[in-house]
Amino acid sequence: GIVETAFRWSSTILPASTESTEFWFYFFVNLGLHIVYRVGWFDPRNYDVDLPWGLTSTMSSLLTFFVVLYNSNAFGRYQQLFDVCKELFGAILEFTSMVKARLGSIPHQRRATRYMLA
Repeated sequence: GIVETAFRWSSTILPASTESTEFWFYFFVNLGLHIVYRVGWFDPRNYDVDLPWGLTSTMSSLLTFFVVLYNSNAFGRYQQLFDVCKELFGAILEFTSMVKARLGSIPHQRRATRYMLA
């Protein structure tokens, strides 16, 4: 069901991600900074590194726009490649069926098909 799919571990990217030392490094750095901030040992305003929310919304809007634009372009290129591969597969099937119908000798059929695939 839906719950089993949501909590499935195998056949996902999660095992590969959690095996990476880079993942755990950033995870613990983030956790440490969060704890230090919550305890009160670090206040970003004291060091002039506080990020205004107005800048955050502008940057997130731009980031969303460019991610959507990139994904759209990538999908368009994938769609073109998929169409070309379908046409190529159709041409190969048509050629192979024509060779099978016209050439009587099986070695000649195989040789002609190999030349087509090469």
